[in-house]
Amino acid sequence: MSILALATILLWIAVFYELNKPSEKQKERKIVV
Repeated sequence: MSILALATILLWIAVFYELNKPSEKQKERKIVV
């Protein structure tokens, strides 16, 4: 159960990071363009 909880948290963090990273990069790219 501990491993499953850790994996879920890690997955959520990864999803949040990937969702926040592209958003900021796309915004910066749009501004640059």
